[in-house]
This record gives sequence, structure tokens and C-alpha cells, in this order.
Amino acid sequence: HAITKPTCSLVSYRRATMSSASDKIICVRCKRQNATFFVRVKTTQTIADVKQEISDALSCSSDDSSPSASPTAVPPQKMRIYASDKEGSDPLPNAATLADHEIASDAILYVVFRKAGKEDVEDATADADDDCWEGIAIETGEME
Repeated sequence: HAITKPTCSLVSYRRATMSSASDKIICVRCKRQNATFFVRVKTTQTIADVKQEISDALSCSSDDSSPSASPTAVPPQKMRIYASDKEGSDPLPNAATLADHEIASDAILYVVFRKAGKEDVEDATADADDDCWEGIAIETGEME
């Protein structure tokens, strides 16, 4: 799979940013709560495809002994991806491509999961109650 752990190497990052054509491979940062991981994707991939890449990355990292590793993979339909961590922003639609939203290499995507016990709605893109979803609680990186 197109997964690098824990970060994209400088060589793969340069290859991704030097690619040309519409099927450009990019490395994006995926943030969820206090964890950040990187996935390599094509700009022509849909958000649904990116969710699958994230699910695959999380299932690979569950073999890892790090405390931030997810115990099991989260299915793509139980996650949302946002291009902004601003309150009130809308999740990216599954059918849209990264290029549609001008997601470039080294962009940050914010990943949230459906809350435990709130998994009765099958489609994560349905207009479900936002209380069913985790908040976008991201570390700001500011020093205290």
C-alpha cells in the first residue's frame, strides 16, 4: 500500500512533489486527536479512496506497539475527513477528488471517527446528527 510510517522520507516526499501530470502522487498529513500519520495518494483519488488508505494505514499501525496505535482498523464509512479544523466546516464528500479541493502535497487532512455506541447509521456521509462524531480536537503545536 501507499503508506509510510511514521513520516514520508525526504526522498519519497521529493518524488511526490516533483511528479507532474494530473495523476500526481502526493504525501498528505492525516491528523486525528494527538496522532499524525502520512499517506501517499494520487490527486485523482476520491475522498472515499483516501478513507480506505487511512483505514489501511491504521490497520498496519495496529501491529505497532506505540500508545497511539489504533487497536483495530476503522472502516472508511465510519470516518469523516475535513480539510479544515475550523468549527462548523463540512466534511469532504466521498465522490470528490483531492484535486477538486485543491489538496496539495504536505496538506493536512483532519480525520474523525464515529463515536463508539453511535454506529447505527451505515453511511458516514448521511446528514446524521453531529453528536455521533468525534470533534476535531487537534494539537495546535503551541508551546505552553
